[in-house]
Amino acid sequence: MTVRASIQNIDSAIAQAHGAGDFHTPFDTVNVKSRDGGYIDLFLPSGTGKSVADAINAAVAPAVEVAA
Repeated sequence: MTVRASIQNIDSAIAQAHGAGDFHTPFDTVNVKSRDGGYIDLFLPSGTGKSVADAINAAVAPAVEVAA
C-alpha cells in the first residue's frame, strides 16, 4: 500500500513514544508541523521517533531562522 501526502513550510517535528496496548506493539509517532498550521503524523517503529524528529528539526532549522 502506498500513501502520499505533502506539506510545505515545515518548521518543527515532535516525537512521542507509545507503549504496547491490547492489540498493538509499542510504536513512536512524529508530528511534523508547518508554519501555516498544517501537520502530518508519522507512525514509526518503537525507538525511532526521536531520531527522526531530531533530523527533521536539524534540517529545517536554517530555513526557520532565515524566515524569522
